[in-house]
Amino acid sequence: MLENENDQALFSSLIKINYDKRFIRIAQDFIENLSLLAGASRNEGLRISLLVEECLVFIIDKYLDCRVAAHIQLFFKVTADKKVCIEITDIGPPIHESMITSFDIANENSEAELWYKLVQELSDRFVFINQGGSGWLIQIEKNMVPPR
Repeated sequence: MLENENDQALFSSLIKINYDKRFIRIAQDFIENLSLLAGASRNEGLRISLLVEECLVFIIDKYLDCRVAAHIQLFFKVTADKKVCIEITDIGPPIHESMITSFDIANENSEAELWYKLVQELSDRFVFINQGGSGWLIQIEKNMVPPR
C-alpha cells in the first residue's frame, strides 16, 4: 500500500495460501475476523470477506500451473482513519483490466464478469498493479466509517 501520513496502521497481518479453492474459506475467515477486530460491523465484515472471496476465485481460476510451492499472499491493514486496506499478491498470468468486459444482466455471456462489478461496487478503491516479474498486486480499500 502506498503510505502517507494519514494511513498510519493500527495493526496489520499477513497470510499466504496455495492456489487451491479449499483455502478460500480460510482466507475469508482471516479477513473477516481482522475486519471485526478493527471495528467493522458484522455485515461490513461479511462484505469485506465477499470481496476477498471474489478476487481469490478469479485468481485461482486463471492460474494454470499446479506447483505446490506457489502461493497467494494476503496482507491486511487497518489505518487510524478506519480504512481497511487489503493487498493480494498473485504470481499467475497477467491481468488485463481493459479486457474485462462489463457485466450486463441481460447478457448471460457476461456472467463471468459479475465478480468484477461486485468488487468495484463493494470497495471504495480497487486496482490491479503490474509488478513485472513479481506478478500482480490487487489493492482493495474499504472505509469502515462513511465519509462526511
